[in-house]
Amino acid sequence: MKEKLNKITDIIDQDKSEVFESIPGVEAFKLLSPNRYFGAACSCAYNREFFTKNKFKYEEYRLHEDYGLTPFIYMKADKVSSIPFGGYNYYYRDNSIMTTTDDKKELKKAKDMLFLYDLNIERINKEKDIKEEDKQFFRSYMTNGLINKCSSLEGDLFDEFYKEISKRDLSKYLLSDTLSRKIKRLIYKIMPKYYIKHFK
Repeated sequence: MKEKLNKITDIIDQDKSEVFESIPGVEAFKLLSPNRYFGAACSCAYNREFFTKNKFKYEEYRLHEDYGLTPFIYMKADKVSSIPFGGYNYYYRDNSIMTTTDDKKELKKAKDMLFLYDLNIERINKEKDIKEEDKQFFRSYMTNGLINKCSSLEGDLFDEFYKEISKRDLSKYLLSDTLSRKIKRLIYKIMPKYYIKHFK
């Protein structure tokens, strides 16, 4: 029996899209990271030689696999260009991972994201050609992603995931370069659960 596929066109708010040509990957990362589509694999087209030379690989059997690689690719890129359009078409099938949610699946998503977070922190810490301040921006982005994931969970799922992230000193990776960021970082350090539930 043939599965029914449903087509969706998703248009990103073009007024918020950054348009630039041939800028360093780290600079592109900083410009685009506030955009919610930034980390999605479907938002990028890569130079094949660059991708294979760096032995990039999306983790198999992991959900949120784009969170686990796309941001790091930006950090490694010599140059990045954008186009003045944000949107894509995709197909989904009923009962797919995109359309079905249950506690078991949500927990897997959270645990996979935690695995990919740890992988990326280890990966960026080993980089010798990236400035420390840029590494810190990357770590902060990844950490905020993890905190946002936790804030989206409820009940037992929240408690279980919170317990896992509490084993890591996430506060040291949050930026503190402005007064508001310093205050948020301090709140997270003192009251992490409060921060997660109120600072999305």
